[in-house]
Amino acid sequence: MQDRPVPFENIVYIGDGETDVPCFRLVKDLGGLSVVVFKPHTRNARNKAKQLIQDGRVHCSAPADYTESKKLDRIVKSQIDLVAARESRNRFLENG
Repeated sequence: MQDRPVPFENIVYIGDGETDVPCFRLVKDLGGLSVVVFKPHTRNARNKAKQLIQDGRVHCSAPADYTESKKLDRIVKSQIDLVAARESRNRFLENG
């Protein structure tokens, strides 16, 4: 099997702050999904996440809760569904 780079549109980048901004922006600008997570009960954390959205650096924000069925879980799984659907469509189109 030949190694292939992962296309940016298949990447989900999850980060928690300013040090992640270069990666947030790179992944977002090249077609991937950028998500900022924040500590739910930390002062100003939600506002900082909202600012990253307003600045166009990330697509969305979610509390840093990795529990199944919570917002972050739903975001990531919906992105996986999108990638899978796109790959399925591409295979269909290639095979006519």
